[in-house]
Amino acid sequence: MRHPQFRFQYLDVDPFTLNELHWGLCTPEVKNAVRDLEVIGHFLRLTVDQGAPLRQLLATHVFHLWHRIVSWLDYLHPMHHFGTERMTHVPMSVLASALYGLFLLKPTLPDLFNEAPQIYRALFDLWIHIDVYCEFPLALLHIKHLHLLFLTVESALLRHDILAKLNASRRLDPEDVDMVARDMALSAVGHQPRRLYHRFVRIIDLFIRPMDPYAIICMDSELTLIDVAMGQLSFLATLSNIYLPVSSQRKDVIQALVRMIRFLLDRPGDALEAAEEASMVLWGMWKCAGDHRSLVWSLRDGVLDLIGTVHNKRPSNTMKSMLKWIANQAMYVKVLRALSPGGRVVPFGNPVVDTSMRAPSQIVHVLMSDFSSVLVDAHRTAMGSVDAPSGLAVASFPMSIHPHDYGRSVPISPLDVRFHILYARSLVRKNFAELNLVEIPRSEGWQLCNYCLSIDLRQMPPQLSLRVMPRRPRGTHSEEFQGKFESARMSSDDPHDHSEVRYIVTALVPALSRNAKPYGVKALDAPLSLMLDVYMPVGDGWIGPGGDWKSDCEEESVK
Repeated sequence: MRHPQFRFQYLDVDPFTLNELHWGLCTPEVKNAVRDLEVIGHFLRLTVDQGAPLRQLLATHVFHLWHRIVSWLDYLHPMHHFGTERMTHVPMSVLASALYGLFLLKPTLPDLFNEAPQIYRALFDLWIHIDVYCEFPLALLHIKHLHLLFLTVESALLRHDILAKLNASRRLDPEDVDMVARDMALSAVGHQPRRLYHRFVRIIDLFIRPMDPYAIICMDSELTLIDVAMGQLSFLATLSNIYLPVSSQRKDVIQALVRMIRFLLDRPGDALEAAEEASMVLWGMWKCAGDHRSLVWSLRDGVLDLIGTVHNKRPSNTMKSMLKWIANQAMYVKVLRALSPGGRVVPFGNPVVDTSMRAPSQIVHVLMSDFSSVLVDAHRTAMGSVDAPSGLAVASFPMSIHPHDYGRSVPISPLDVRFHILYARSLVRKNFAELNLVEIPRSEGWQLCNYCLSIDLRQMPPQLSLRVMPRRPRGTHSEEFQGKFESARMSSDDPHDHSEVRYIVTALVPALSRNAKPYGVKALDAPLSLMLDVYMPVGDGWIGPGGDWKSDCEEESVK
């Protein structure tokens, strides 16, 4: 290769200018070009462990023949020959080897990849449709170097400067992805990310289905099918969390991953590591989703029991955190219903969480199911009324949500709002005796105190904390805030009348975007007599389960 006259002469021709006779892939010209590609792939692979001199020599030839090489990869690609007799002559092994070797040059020759992005398309199409082009995964056992295809795709998606300094301890970020490579990967599936995940999960599933997943597919490294499957699961987690997150995965993708975990747990031998990796993939998809559908689908298919089994057999902080995260999603009604089908709470393996889950489950399955239609109709009627007494305006709907505070997050639905209010009432009723409420006696410049009860609904069980907020004289910096409480407060001449004291409950709900802060939701703003029952706030008062209406300022207690 050092000789000035040396060159890969059979590659130095545009294959698409050849006549149709060569399209059968059997002519000497095509076979010689395939041989040159095989040589390039072979020696580029060797340079990984044997130093840089040979890499530099090859890089010079690759640089001059780059567009020809990419054209030959395209010409030989099975996408042009699938379904014809020519398919038997497609050199799958050479394609996989050459692509692997060429992408090793990306850190040093990035401009070449930008000039001919078709090489990305050749790689990703061959990878994502490998089960279409050959009998997969059996082909891995008899097509040499085919496994190199799966070792190439993840690094191909990274920017060249990231590849040059990549190490095992470095955490990847979304900015590390090569946007040209990502676009070409999507082009292989018609620019439909959900289809990409559908194909990807199918390929991984094929890896773990054979009777012998530990069959060696590479004698040099003793690589097995399950080893490649683990690598692809790890890549899937990175792809779905960092490179190409989507807000809504297909239902069949989620269900396939749950089946995969179940299959790995049922198979003989130690497949727990792969089951844990598949669980991590699901967790990432749940957290990236714009709603809770993917989590609900998983829970309905029994993923909670599967994750608990993985954690029991292979305890880890990761699986423990995953179980805790799922429990915390119980603040959303649809998730809570999936966690407690028919009112029966699916055990988490944590007695405290299991016990705490019963109360919200009962509210959702009993109270809300009985009165939901009445409350919805009453709320619509009240909000649409133009004849409501002006003096009752202080009892307007007290839920305050600010979407701009939490970025792209799972929205709080009206159904969740009703549940939060009822659940907050239940918690206050249950813990009222333990709150140790006291009053500050009336003195000059001070009035009765406001009690601010905060309930953190982001965790299970919810945490309650009480703050005493003394009332300052008018004219201070808190006048506007205090006026709000006074306007809705029931009148009483007795400063020590506990029944007349207003209790405010504030619920904190999560911000799922990474950099956002939690936001506050005022879940209750009602006299204690109304707060401790099942009344729901409407536009001009409170509606009971029977449809009866109460003013926020009525002094009589509601039974």
